[in-house]
Amino acid sequence: MPTDPVLYDRIYLQYDDNNKLLLEKSQKAWLNYRDAQCNELMGSLTYGALGLASGFAHLDCEINSTTFRLKELSSLIENQ
Repeated sequence: MPTDPVLYDRIYLQYDDNNKLLLEKSQKAWLNYRDAQCNELMGSLTYGALGLASGFAHLDCEINSTTFRLKELSSLIENQ
C-alpha cells in the first residue's frame, strides 16, 4: 500500500536535486520500517493462532501507518 503518488510527486517537484534524493531515501526507509513493523505484528498474531484476523490486523497496520505518513508528507507542503 503506497502513499499517495500525487502528493509525493507534488512535494518531489518542489525540491532541488539534493532534497529530492533525501525525499527518495526517506520514503524508501519509511516503507521498509512500515513493512517490518506490520510484518512483526502479523507474526506475533499468527503465533497466537488468530488466523484470518492476523491478516486484517496487518492490513489495518498498513492503513494506519500510511495515513500517518500522508499527514507527514502533507505537512511538508503546508510548511512551504
